[in-house]
Amino acid sequence: MNKTYLTYKIILILAVPAAFWTSFEMYGLTMLGSQRLFYSISHAYPVIYSIVLLSLPFFFVTALFNSVLTLLSLFKENIIMPMNIVASILLFQLLHALALVTYEHWAPSGFRVLICIISLVSLFSVIVICYKEFVTYNKQIKRTQ
Repeated sequence: MNKTYLTYKIILILAVPAAFWTSFEMYGLTMLGSQRLFYSISHAYPVIYSIVLLSLPFFFVTALFNSVLTLLSLFKENIIMPMNIVASILLFQLLHALALVTYEHWAPSGFRVLICIISLVSLFSVIVICYKEFVTYNKQIKRTQ
């Protein structure tokens, strides 16, 4: 198996807790009303809070890695990862970061539920795309070895 592909998968797996918990807090809990983000986890669940904090750097490394792979794909046809995975994860991460930065503006508004539903659907679609592509890509790698 390609070392870069394996490294990408490991970094992606290590970034999952940050993506899932921040999505749960920002979209799942916000549907009920605006809240103070990450207040509940820091006081009620210190172990989960530690895991999420340790996972955050990998979330940013994944975004950086996806950005580099996207730029490389403009100049090179064959990159180490399928562009479906790279593009969908990068798009989700950009939208997620934008939603986090603008949280105070949209959370108390009437668009709160719509934004939460769209964001949760985008997270689910990224999960489905990644699962399908990784299964297909792993089969292709095994055939070539």
